[in-house]
Amino acid sequence: MSQLRIGIQIEPNDSFWVQVQEVIFQKAEQLGDAELIPIEISDPLTAKPLDEKSGLLGEFLTRDLDALICKDILPNQLPGLLDQGLPTVYLAETSFQHPLFTSPQGL
Repeated sequence: MSQLRIGIQIEPNDSFWVQVQEVIFQKAEQLGDAELIPIEISDPLTAKPLDEKSGLLGEFLTRDLDALICKDILPNQLPGLLDQGLPTVYLAETSFQHPLFTSPQGL
């Protein structure tokens, strides 16, 4: 059985997100058939966020991912990924909708 390749993009910029990221990594280890691939959404040379034109879509597509878990990608950047068939779990609440997309709604 081949491993699922799941991209994970969480900037652990406070203790809550550090804990969320740790739980995701623990669960993937328990499942045993999921490989989490850390994804950076900023250009390491400029520290500016990648956009569609400067390589965000290419960054994801070259990783050959089966799914994506993220929180810092802007909702207006998601259609390109979703239209390529990349199921996405968005960790922040948003009204954005797509058949391959889910996010929390309310508390």
